Amino acid sequence: MLKHEPNYAVHPGVILKDFMQTLNLKQTDLAISAGINRSMLNEIINGKRPITVSTARRLEKDFGLPATFWLNLQANYDARIETSAMSKTYIKGIPNEKDRDIKQNKSSATKLLIAFNSLPTEHQQKVIKYAEDLLSECS
Repeated sequence: MLKHEPNYAVHPGVILKDFMQTLNLKQTDLAISAGINRSMLNEIINGKRPITVSTARRLEKDFGLPATFWLNLQANYDARIETSAMSKTYIKGIPNEKDRDIKQNKSSATKLLIAFNSLPTEHQQKVIKYAEDLLSECS
């Protein structure tokens, strides 16, 4: 099976920022609710700081997504950075100039799909199951 490997990396802070925007949640509110230092949260959102185990556990409580979701995003980002650094084609959170189609489409859904596609298949299946369970509770 062929697998497409993008030539860019999406920092998990980009996904976190999208979640916050979708929920109309301010950084200060999330920092207080999750017990995360506001400046540290800002650095995560801006791709300057990684999501640690401690932070992932705090985000788990606020967003209901397992800590492993956040940690997998971080691990995949780190792996892409390592690979991209070798080929010198990475840009934090934003696709490079060569990938114009994705660069032009900056929607939250696109960013989530990029992150989702970087997950191993078994984790993708878990995310899908979790989303199905959430949707079934809403109907």
